Order: sequence, then C-alpha cells, then structure tokens
Amino acid sequence: MTQLRKLRIEKLRNEDGRVLCSSLEKLSNLRSLIVRATGDDKIIDLDSLSSPPPLHRTLRLEGSLRKVPHWIPSLHSLARLHLEWSKLRDVDPLESLQDLPNLVELRLLQTYEGEELCLKAGGFQTLVRLYLTGFKGMRWVKVEAGSMPHLEELSIRQCKLVEEFPSGIEHLTNLKYLELGDMSDGLIS
Repeated sequence: MTQLRKLRIEKLRNEDGRVLCSSLEKLSNLRSLIVRATGDDKIIDLDSLSSPPPLHRTLRLEGSLRKVPHWIPSLHSLARLHLEWSKLRDVDPLESLQDLPNLVELRLLQTYEGEELCLKAGGFQTLVRLYLTGFKGMRWVKVEAGSMPHLEELSIRQCKLVEEFPSGIEHLTNLKYLELGDMSDGLIS
C-alpha cells in the first residue's frame, strides 16, 4: 500500500486520528486524501502527523477541527484544499493557508465562526478559485491590495450577517466570476 495515490476515509472517529496519521506518514506517493468524520460536529484530530506526504495535491477534511492542522502549510504541492464543517473560532483560517505556493482552489464550508476574514497583501499568489459558504458569524470580508492576483472566481454564499460588499474587491483585477448568494437583505438593498 505504500504506492497508494488516492485515499478516502469515511466516518473517522476522533480516537482513530493518531493511528491514521501514523499510516499516512508511510504513504510517500499519496496525492489525494479525503477524510470525513462520523458527523459534521465530530472532531477530526490529525495533528499528530509529523511528516505529511510530500506530493499531496488534493486535501479534503470534513468535520470539526480544533485548529488548522499544523502540517497543511508545509504541503507545497497542494493545489486543492476543501475544509468543511471545521467551525474554527479563534484564528482566521486564511492566515495559515495564504502562503501555500501552488494552491489554485480553496473551498471553505462552515469553516470559521469569526466576524471578519482578511485576505492579506501577498497572500494566495496562485489562487484561481475561492468559495466561502455558510460562515454564520462573518460580517466583513476584506481583500488587501496584492492579495490573490490570479483570482478568477469568488463565491460567497449563505453568510447572512455580511451586509457590505467585500472591501477591496477592486484589487481583484483578474476576477471573471463573482457570486454573492443567500446573503443579508442589507447587502442587496
């Protein structure tokens, strides 16, 4: 199994996270990993992974996270990242992800419960598609100049507290598709 390139784990229990991490460290050819917890509110604990597969291209984690796993920013080959139902509270998840050198697609579904997301200058230099869905506590999205210079698609959906158009969106000079759906009535008027 050390030649395995794709792996999908369904209904991962929190107590099995350490064993999974130990196995993942042996899969040096792994390119794609999907891990789904036993339920949306169940925790995925993959923090004990010390050396992730170096050729990893696609990662999808579905379940609650205490924090963004420390090893994700070291996945320099990562092109697609999906975090679903993470429900992070304390730290903006974008900060730890913004320096991934080959990331082209980022999908976040109910990933963050904070009030503001800030896309910082110099971050996400290769990102082409960004999807933000179901951020229940989010009120503002800020895009700093120099962030996401290659972004072509931006979708913000089901963020009912957002009442303003994303600040700094004029900096996204390559934007071809913008979707703002199921948002606050204040944004529409």
